Amino acid sequence: MIARRVRYDAAELSADPRSRRSRTVGKDQLALALEGLEDQAYAYSFFVTNEELDLDEEIAAAEWEFRRRTRIEELFRDTAHGAGLNHLPSGSHAVNGMWTWGALLAYNLTAWLQMLAPIGTARRRIATVRRLLIHRAARWTVTARRHELRFTAAARALIANTLARIRAHRHLSAA
Repeated sequence: MIARRVRYDAAELSADPRSRRSRTVGKDQLALALEGLEDQAYAYSFFVTNEELDLDEEIAAAEWEFRRRTRIEELFRDTAHGAGLNHLPSGSHAVNGMWTWGALLAYNLTAWLQMLAPIGTARRRIATVRRLLIHRAARWTVTARRHELRFTAAARALIANTLARIRAHRHLSAA
């Protein structure tokens, strides 16, 4: 078993129960840090392997592999709950293939949207991107046989910021 302990300052911890960092800190330590009674807290994570790891380099490589796998599992969970992979398995191989390709496309489109749209630096889940950028962005209206897409004020500002970022980095793709 490989155990890892990381020290965090109390200011780095969040009271939000969804916070990954706070979930790895013991409940008693977290409560003390959030109340301001402690300046720091320790987060613990561990994994078990059947490989013999003697050197520090081997332990570091095993930990890197474990963290890479957890990112992949996170991708599967995100696509299952946000992009339709929860519909698998189907009785048809073709249908399974279409759901898989659709989920992959949705995952990549939301990743690109996050790079373009200034909604924060942290990677957001597909459902969150959909809620922040797609569902709230605009309303389709029909007036006097004219179809219009009416953007909210926040969406107009977001689109303007995104277009400014694209224009500022246009020279990178031209090279």
